[in-house]
Amino acid sequence: MGEREPVQPARSEYDPHAIEDQVRERWEAEDAIETVRQAHADDPPFSFVDGPPYTSGHIHMGTAWNKVMKDLLVRFRRMEGYDVRDQPGYDMHGLPIEVKVEKELGIADKNEIEDYGVGNFVDKCREFSTGFLDTMNDEFAELGVWLDWDDPYRTIDDTYMEGAWWAIKRADEQDLLYRDNRGGLPWCPRCETALAQAEVEYDDRVDPSIYVRLPLVDDDASLLVWTTTPWTLPANNAVAAHPDLTYARVLATSHAGDTEELIIEETCIDVLDQVARDVTVMEHLPGTELEGLAYEHPFADEVPYHRDRRTENEYTLVLGDHVEADRTGLVHTATGHGEEDYEIGKEKDIPPFSPVGADGFYTDQAGELAGLRVRKEAGEDGEPPEDHADTAVIERLTEKGLLFSDALTDHSYGHCWRCDTPILYRTAEQWFLAVTDRKQEMLDEIDRVDWTPEWAGAGRQRDWVENVRDWCISRQRYWGIPIPIWICGTCEHRHVVDSHAELERRSGQDVPDLHRPWVDEVTFGCTADGCEGEMERVVDVLDVWFDSAVASWASLEYPRSDEQLDDWFPCDLIIEGLDQTRGWFYSQLAAGTVAMGQVPYEEVVMHGFVHDDEGRPMSKSLGNIIAPEDVIEAYGVDPTRLSLLEPSAPWNDLKYGEETAEEAQRTLNILWNVHRFATQYMAMDDVVAQSPGWDADPPEDALDRWILSRLTATVEQASDELHAHEYHEAARTITTFVLEDLSRWYVRLTRDRAWEDGEAQTRLYDVLGVALADVARLLAPYTPHVADQIWRDLYPEADTVHADAWPEPDETLRDTELEEDMQLVRDIVEATSKAREQEKLSLRWPVPRVVLAGPKPVERACETLEDVLADQCNAKRVEYAGPTWEELHLVAEPVRSVVGPEFREDAPAVKKAISEADAQALKKRVDAGETVEIDGFEIPPEAVSFTTEVPEGILGADFEEGSVFVDAHLEPEHEQEGLSQEILRRIQEMRKRQDLEMEAVVDCTIGLDPQATVARAWEGELEDLESYLREAIEEEARVNLSFSFEGVSDSATEWEITNKASGDEETIRIVLHGD
Repeated sequence: MGEREPVQPARSEYDPHAIEDQVRERWEAEDAIETVRQAHADDPPFSFVDGPPYTSGHIHMGTAWNKVMKDLLVRFRRMEGYDVRDQPGYDMHGLPIEVKVEKELGIADKNEIEDYGVGNFVDKCREFSTGFLDTMNDEFAELGVWLDWDDPYRTIDDTYMEGAWWAIKRADEQDLLYRDNRGGLPWCPRCETALAQAEVEYDDRVDPSIYVRLPLVDDDASLLVWTTTPWTLPANNAVAAHPDLTYARVLATSHAGDTEELIIEETCIDVLDQVARDVTVMEHLPGTELEGLAYEHPFADEVPYHRDRRTENEYTLVLGDHVEADRTGLVHTATGHGEEDYEIGKEKDIPPFSPVGADGFYTDQAGELAGLRVRKEAGEDGEPPEDHADTAVIERLTEKGLLFSDALTDHSYGHCWRCDTPILYRTAEQWFLAVTDRKQEMLDEIDRVDWTPEWAGAGRQRDWVENVRDWCISRQRYWGIPIPIWICGTCEHRHVVDSHAELERRSGQDVPDLHRPWVDEVTFGCTADGCEGEMERVVDVLDVWFDSAVASWASLEYPRSDEQLDDWFPCDLIIEGLDQTRGWFYSQLAAGTVAMGQVPYEEVVMHGFVHDDEGRPMSKSLGNIIAPEDVIEAYGVDPTRLSLLEPSAPWNDLKYGEETAEEAQRTLNILWNVHRFATQYMAMDDVVAQSPGWDADPPEDALDRWILSRLTATVEQASDELHAHEYHEAARTITTFVLEDLSRWYVRLTRDRAWEDGEAQTRLYDVLGVALADVARLLAPYTPHVADQIWRDLYPEADTVHADAWPEPDETLRDTELEEDMQLVRDIVEATSKAREQEKLSLRWPVPRVVLAGPKPVERACETLEDVLADQCNAKRVEYAGPTWEELHLVAEPVRSVVGPEFREDAPAVKKAISEADAQALKKRVDAGETVEIDGFEIPPEAVSFTTEVPEGILGADFEEGSVFVDAHLEPEHEQEGLSQEILRRIQEMRKRQDLEMEAVVDCTIGLDPQATVARAWEGELEDLESYLREAIEEEARVNLSFSFEGVSDSATEWEITNKASGDEETIRIVLHGD
């Protein structure tokens, strides 16, 4: 800090928009973020990598929560003393952008892209993605997120793309790169490309549900199978059963009297009730006995492929552990159209057959069915239309007598993540990374990472990797990182290019852009020894998940340059949503293990999703989307940030409604009121705030010591919670201190000291200054604008609070015993209020005494904080009575449920005897477990209970550690003081309404009826009344009082005042003469 300047008074009210505008103007004028970076330039490095969002649209509440969470950690780590890498990133390739551009251009399929021109289309994608990058930069910055928006990493830049090319080269060098004609790949027929499992989103839809007979060869029985994809039946080439299940050969009789033999899993026989009126089990068969049974293919006539068997197991029953006792316990298997189907086909030597083209129509391989539409459009479900393959398949099965039953079912089904088209599983030639060869290494790396929550790694991430398949990295699209594989047209040798420089060196060409279609035109001589052929690039682009998978090194421009790698790799922390266990967490793990030999991150924080306040996902269809900009406009940036960070643990889903932001704004308003109170008084006295942190011995005053102890505890607890990534708990710890300790207790109890010149006032200013400075630093990562404004009001000469250090807990200020005592006092005061409410006796009315009963801690609190107790209970004295109060009246009562059955006709007499007995003597004997004789009756201990009654005029209430008793016998002096406080409150309310300056002294006239209750409290001595009220009110209310006993002007405000001593009500009239 420079030369110290006096505290500046805070603005009169918390206006988040005005404060945020003022702070941002100052940040821009001072280049505050660069000041912060320079302040930590020589600190130890802390590497944070931003998981890149797609530049495909405006930010939403989920991305807002994500970025605010990251900003919290960046700011916190900086204040802790780290040089934090704060580069944001953007995913700018892939279907998320292509689909949006197609919509803008009115393009429906890939043929139209080719007609439009691949180069033109790619240019449009580049224009779209860079345009939304600027938009998203602005939207994130509007949230107060301090990342380096001038230098984000972009997955479309050559230096970044080289990081992906180099990783593919590393995979090839380890023999982990291969090409395969793989069956059962997820495929979007609209986008005409393979998809990763992470790109398949599941939603409910209605599809056909059919049971089909597959007649056995040389046997009267049929296998009964079930499917929701009838279009896959022309590609069927096996049926699977489980070796450990038991099957039944049954005789089913239809309602028409026809009979047939069927084979079905024995617990699934009930499904036959759809058609059969009677089912007889002929024999039970273990699954193993079914192996090898041959069946007649239902579409052998239509599809020539099925007229010949290529392997022994085709068109037979095979065994597989994936089969469940569900539906029929027999699984229709098409090895070209399902992942499990393909795997069992590999195991049983059944080649994949997939007569479906990339566009989702049957190819010529489907024979008579060629040209039929297999794909379904987004939103199309229910009864299949006439032009769909399902309809044709069901019709032919019916004609052949093979359709057992036909219905519709509502089920979960995979859809393309970008265009919402129902996916297909089909066979296609693709490029793969053999990540299964590195599975154990990946599992070992998972164990090395710190996961928050712990189960994100030990559970979700391990489960995903345990079941992972080789990574299909190729996509049949346009806007992406081109796969850097060139293949010789002569000898089919392949070469992987790892950089822009290598490509230009080998081709001898100037390559202006690594994107398609320009890179497609680059050729070079075959790199195989002795071959003079020419190498051309494989036409595919990389899976867009591979783009972001290399972010930890590609964002550092590695391998083109290794200058930054040592300082920033691997990254210390990443924060993303729970869906990234199969997305970015996994893709980085796989790519890092292959290319760098390690996972590229040290710590992972996984967060949930933002839902509406009813727990439903936000969506257009539900009409429940809340846009971040709308919340900011209504409540301000800081309340929006706090409303995202405080309510929920990061790893849980966040239920969000606008009332959440409204509550956060109320919290910050209370903080501002404390700040305004402190700074306005400090500014009036030209106070220079002491440096952050308490640099003296603990103060003598108990309240001062207590608030500094609570501040120390808050700093320590919030720091621990932030290190544990419990951002919500840290926020609650800080706001609880502000609301409960600082505002509702310390300031309320000490505010009068602001008008007392001398040591007490100076100590108040010092304590408030230290508390507010630490609160500003604690809240800086959460609410950066209001925190900085509080800081600058306290220290006008200082740099931004974000350049300052995180507060350190000062254990010399910690007094846990005092904190416990003060908590007891607060509990007692609350109980006192409850007791007073019984007679509607306001706390403004003093009482002669308050009596406390309870264990030793209550006695200690009563002794050490007697003045605080007396003041806050508004009692002339406070007494500690011991564990119980002897003035309570003990009453013996009969236990009716015991006395009635025990004494029957004598029960009334026994009840009377118990009620009239000496309760104290009776209790001693009952407590000893003795049977007591009263009026000739032998009364067992369980027949008696005891209660206490408070004396007349005493109000009682309990608190956790004991009881409080309020003596409500009001004497004239209590009446006078109470009435004066009622009048004082009305005057203060009027000052607030007229928005008078705090220090302004104004004239005030009070109109009283000399015969009414207020005047009678002084027994009609009006001069005494005037003198008393002037002494009690003038200084505190900052007024010059005058009185009228004959009426005041029509401008007077009327107030109803109740005399709590007499119960009388009276109207008084007050005129406050403002400036």
